Amino acid sequence: MAAPAPAWLAPSLVGVLATVGSGVGYWNPSLWTDEAATISVASRPVPQIFAVVGHLDAVHAAYYVFMHVWISVLGIAPWSLRLPSVVAIGVAAAGVVVLGRQVANLRLGVTAGLLFAILPRVTWAATEARSFALVTMLAVWVTVVFMLAARGRTTWWILYAVLAAIGVALFVYFALVVLAHGISLIAWWARARKRPNAISWWMAASCSTAALTLPFVLVAARQVDHIHHSRPRLRGLPTQVGILQWFHGGPVSGHGPRLSAYFDPPLNWAIGATALAALSLALMGVGIFRATPSDASGQPTLVEMTLPWLLVPTLVVVAFSRVGSPVYTPRYMIASAPAVALLVAAGLLSLRHRTLIAVAVAAMVLFAAPDYVHQRTGTAKSHSDWKYAAAVIDGRAEPGDVVVFGKLADKEKQTTRKMAIAYPNAFDGLRDITLRRSAVERQALWPSTRPLAAVTGDINDARRVWLVSDSAAGHRWQQRRTSNLQLLESVGYRPVWSWSGPFTRIDELRQSGG
Repeated sequence: MAAPAPAWLAPSLVGVLATVGSGVGYWNPSLWTDEAATISVASRPVPQIFAVVGHLDAVHAAYYVFMHVWISVLGIAPWSLRLPSVVAIGVAAAGVVVLGRQVANLRLGVTAGLLFAILPRVTWAATEARSFALVTMLAVWVTVVFMLAARGRTTWWILYAVLAAIGVALFVYFALVVLAHGISLIAWWARARKRPNAISWWMAASCSTAALTLPFVLVAARQVDHIHHSRPRLRGLPTQVGILQWFHGGPVSGHGPRLSAYFDPPLNWAIGATALAALSLALMGVGIFRATPSDASGQPTLVEMTLPWLLVPTLVVVAFSRVGSPVYTPRYMIASAPAVALLVAAGLLSLRHRTLIAVAVAAMVLFAAPDYVHQRTGTAKSHSDWKYAAAVIDGRAEPGDVVVFGKLADKEKQTTRKMAIAYPNAFDGLRDITLRRSAVERQALWPSTRPLAAVTGDINDARRVWLVSDSAAGHRWQQRRTSNLQLLESVGYRPVWSWSGPFTRIDELRQSGG
């Protein structure tokens, strides 16, 4: 009789598969605004990082410190910046397997781990140099520890408090996962009337977490007005919560007119995401209603554990965004993705015919595939084409040339200089004449800019000038580019060549007669 497989084998295999799957082409998409923010802060000395997060972006403070150490070893490049996210998704998938085995059996755990690995929001997080993948990994494993602690093993509550504190430090919304655990315990106790002391231990652990993270949370709370999201509209919530939150992987915020971007051509990935959401939500419903409330393991059941995890973070953040400051955007809810995978797996495995299960799995893979491919295209991140634009500058510009960065269409106080933060090597040796103060000097994410009209005398007979503009459509933004061109022409430079991408326009100007 063959010996049983070791307990670590299935989680490890699923984790490796998830890492490989999410890592395919993860380096390919151009860096974009959020990732430039990571570079801007994490590339500074630690004291300067804390100088920034003391008044801005404190919710990412721990992530910036971690990335500071990381890039000091591996450098600044898309592959190195995003590698922690790829690995974190694999570790999270392994944790989903363990969690599924805790609440049901290994079959459910493996199925949920594999489904988790193909969720578009999850595969997107692997290509993002932000904290989302790490937060999701911690959400899974803190829930594994929570389930162990709920069985009455009080020593696990110490580890639970430590992991929860790290999670909150990485992203303050993690506190809502901890709150969901408390609701799970209350639901379990109300049904089974067992182990009420688990609630007391959870409260003690939660209070410990709160004590450890209180200074950080207070600083982050003072900065809530710096979060520039639109207030979620009721008519858009079904799309935001039902589709964009877990079944579409991208930075589309779903607020106001930007929601229409989800339906812009090409529609293949949007249709796939919608179909995946419909099928997954249906299977989740089946999993909820067919789950058996067995309490043989002395812990919360699958539904008692996953439903609060699924609902509480979204309900709290959306409600706060409706009545208070708008702090909701679909990608912030990724820490609940493991609960989605577990419920979908429960519904899938409750189907009676293997053929039906196979068809459903094939359909989910098919529906997720367009989004997966789209995420790994060069301009996947809000159409950012910075890597292509930077390559143009790197290939054509020469030391001593002048570069002028134009204002962004959607954020008038910011400029295309963000590209130089994301791809600094391409701009080495160029003179940035409109730079007023660097981001480090300002203790901010981005540098400040002087008007071009005030500094045209600083060109000092440069052989060439490179005008880097936002290529957003619209008369107003075309007018700004035209105005900059006219200013440069007035001091003796004429356009000789241009390049356009979906996000950026580059104009090369040379001295008249040169």
